[in-house]
Amino acid sequence: MRIYVFGNEYVAEDKRAIEVARELEDAIEDISFVFVKPNEDVPFVNERHVVILDTVQGIQDVVLVAGD
Repeated sequence: MRIYVFGNEYVAEDKRAIEVARELEDAIEDISFVFVKPNEDVPFVNERHVVILDTVQGIQDVVLVAGD
């Protein structure tokens, strides 16, 4: 399974998802993290099911956003 990670490693308020993915990178078998750079085209245009790891200011809990 691929998890697409969003954020900007050079902006303190926007790099938490990247830090978490790097911590988990070797800890979870059969999971690969794909780091999407800011302003980069999304690499999953033709994929049906996509998992994204990102952070949002003000949200205190993990939230699942589902839909098309």
